[in-house]
Amino acid sequence: MSAEDRAADPSLLTVERLFVKKEFDTETLPEQRWSKRAAVSFTLDKPAEGEGKDLVRNDLATGAKEILVPASAFVPKGSNAPLKVEGFEFSADESRL
Repeated sequence: MSAEDRAADPSLLTVERLFVKKEFDTETLPEQRWSKRAAVSFTLDKPAEGEGKDLVRNDLATGAKEILVPASAFVPKGSNAPLKVEGFEFSADESRL
């Protein structure tokens, strides 16, 4: 088998497929916080449009999702891109972020 044949063979694992094409990279799960007051969780999800992350409330009983803070709210004045949100915390009564 020639080098060209090996490069084109999808059954072979190669350094190029691993590190250049990144065919096997996984998508990380969003950070998740559990509510202390209800059967819901909060995640940072990719928005339907644009960049950044939406802060989303996920109702575990119904599967409903509600955007609490859209990614557009994380765009500083004078900038076109949202800040990179790496984590979040709620107050004890979950009234403040």
